[in-house]
Amino acid sequence: MIITAAFGVCNFIVLNCSYAMVYDLRKVTELHLGDDKVAVILGWFSLVIGVSGSLAAVTLGTVLQASGFDPLAAPSSAVITSIIALQTWVPALIVVASAVVLLFWNINAKSHSAVTAAIDLRTVANATAAAKVEKAPR
Repeated sequence: MIITAAFGVCNFIVLNCSYAMVYDLRKVTELHLGDDKVAVILGWFSLVIGVSGSLAAVTLGTVLQASGFDPLAAPSSAVITSIIALQTWVPALIVVASAVVLLFWNINAKSHSAVTAAIDLRTVANATAAAKVEKAPR
């Protein structure tokens, strides 16, 4: 139960960091590709969440098996050490990795405003061009 809680907290931290990036990623993708790809981004995001949850369960099982875990016996010192590592060091490493990613994430308020302004300019230009095409004599 405690290991599940530790992975839950870790998953919560990673999801918060990644959810913070989704809106920025959506805007940058819209700027570079010309249209909003939010459905594709969220689809990949959901896939990554599912795969990472599966990998967490596999990692948990592998570490416990390697330490000699037996659910019917009293835990050995190796099992206790593994459980403590899974509850403390693994979440701490994931928090540090998430912080490093956010540290190098180069979308800030100024660059986000520039991306949004560029998208708005292109939208106005496309609407103006479409209006000219509609008014052109046939």
